[in-house]
Amino acid sequence: MQNYDGNYNHYGNNNGSYHRKKRGGCGCLSVMIVAVLIILALSIVRLPGELVANLNIETVTDPGFEDFYDLIMDSISEIFYHETETEPSAQDESKDKHETKAVKESEKENTIIKTPEETLPERSEVPSESASLSDSSQAGYYCYNLLNDDLKLVYREILEAITERKEKSLSTLDTTELNTIYNYIVADHPEIFYSSGIHYTQELINGTVTSIKVRGQYSMDEETAASYEASMVPVIQSILVNVPGYVDGTETSDYEKIKYIYDYIIENTEYVPGSDENQNIVSVLLNHRSVCNGYAKTFQYLSQQLGIPAVLVTGYAEGGLHAWNAVLMDGAWYQFDVTFGDSQISSEKTSSFTNYAYFGLTDQQMNVNHSDLGTIPVPSCTSTSGNYFIKNGTYFDNADAGAVGELARSVQASGGNIVQFRTDSSETMSALMDSLFTNQRIYDYLDNVRSFNYTLIDSQNTMIIIF
Repeated sequence: MQNYDGNYNHYGNNNGSYHRKKRGGCGCLSVMIVAVLIILALSIVRLPGELVANLNIETVTDPGFEDFYDLIMDSISEIFYHETETEPSAQDESKDKHETKAVKESEKENTIIKTPEETLPERSEVPSESASLSDSSQAGYYCYNLLNDDLKLVYREILEAITERKEKSLSTLDTTELNTIYNYIVADHPEIFYSSGIHYTQELINGTVTSIKVRGQYSMDEETAASYEASMVPVIQSILVNVPGYVDGTETSDYEKIKYIYDYIIENTEYVPGSDENQNIVSVLLNHRSVCNGYAKTFQYLSQQLGIPAVLVTGYAEGGLHAWNAVLMDGAWYQFDVTFGDSQISSEKTSSFTNYAYFGLTDQQMNVNHSDLGTIPVPSCTSTSGNYFIKNGTYFDNADAGAVGELARSVQASGGNIVQFRTDSSETMSALMDSLFTNQRIYDYLDNVRSFNYTLIDSQNTMIIIF
């Protein structure tokens, strides 16, 4: 008998080994026949299935049954075999940790003499508890709607196993899509801040999978997660009641709602590498210190609370791992990077501010310095009408220094001190900078201003002036 036990780490690297006892020998024919019959009877066993990369996966054998098998084989070896002993493998030493069911002494005979035809279910008879979550409960989630009906059911079953913290039978015998489905769940559900992966186990009869069960892995225990959830409820409500139209029901655009939560997150969160719980919404909503994953998941979660579909996108930005969002705003998908909107600039009047260079971008604009990992198909973002600068009339397709100067004048007149605008090209931006800064025309439009700071976000042809 051969056992295989192994695991994949987060990057899909396999660490497993084989352990086989070598046997050989001779004996009388009648005893040999008895031994063969016993071995055939033991052909129905529970064995680990194939592993899927990028999941934290556990495979199981049935130690009680294995022990019984070894007892029989060791007895037979005294008659026929000269056994070569080997050191126990790591798999042998860890079998007890994976035990799920022991065969009782009184049940052994009945268990091992069943034939494959009696025990192997038809594929249409896959054992499943089914999901109590309805299809309509997930209908608003982007990744969920990428799946066919069969995989949607598996999605709901896995989601239920995670949120209810219990092992659950799946309605499939195929493990090939489990990795994708878990990635989709994570991309859809930022409120599952305590999930760190899933385990699945397979039951096999004569090498054929008969059932798959899945259970969650967690970054915190249930009591801690529940405490965080309770603490976040009043915080979330206090944010939502101030969203335009949320309380009084007045007609407001998705743009207005999205801009409010974009501004709120940036104004109330400090970018702090290494901050507590920085990979989830707890870091922003309770601790107000986070990194990109916390920013993006919170932006997504609050958007969803407003009935606006949003999805988490992960990949690289400016050479490092990063997270941002795609949001369905007023009927079209746009990309957002809230983390990059949290900016700082040296100034006597302000050290941090909200910039809109990454608010409502097309794929082409975002992909200048962002590239997704491909774990989910990012929705196509081609519309420009919801872009902050186009929406606010601060997008310039020609080097009209006077128009930019009047923009600065109106900002100062309203009590502000930050001017932001975007141009259609780097050439237009360069010409404006020459006129406004090199030739100092900016002072013609600002009263009692002797100096100013500016920063150019050249990847987005965006200028920010602080005076």
